[in-house]
Amino acid sequence: MIYIGIDPAFRKNGFVICIINDQREVDFITFKDFTAFLDWVWTAPLAIYTVENSYLQDLTFDMRGSKPEIAKKSRHVGMNQAISEATFRILKKMFGTYAFEISPKAKGEKWNDNQLRLYSKHFNHTVFLNYKGLISEQDKRDAYKLALFSIDFEKKIKKI
Repeated sequence: MIYIGIDPAFRKNGFVICIINDQREVDFITFKDFTAFLDWVWTAPLAIYTVENSYLQDLTFDMRGSKPEIAKKSRHVGMNQAISEATFRILKKMFGTYAFEISPKAKGEKWNDNQLRLYSKHFNHTVFLNYKGLISEQDKRDAYKLALFSIDFEKKIKKI
């Protein structure tokens, strides 16, 4: 089985997926925008997909700052909620019971590189493509964490 974690974002180069293949190799794809993801998804493999869907969470965003700053934060939250909900709906339509969504709160805290390495050792994931462990690769670590949720969701599929 292939496991895919998706960390969608509206910002340029912020939409990242992690693919764990049946040989336990881990790869990352960063899309320049949502339309690049759409180009990919039409040829996407049968897999178990987990999307971080911020639309599931009734966020109260950071209210600090001037009115224009607060308005900008609000717009960004709304854009990310919309793009993550749209991502999940597309995958649900295409893959049915193989598509799952979780809220940012359910996903839990963000991991650093050391935490990712610890979990990858536990799951025997030794080959990482397109990942250097940089601080700037937080979206990739988030996508990896979501792909691990896909492994757990496989048990739910088998019960259906």
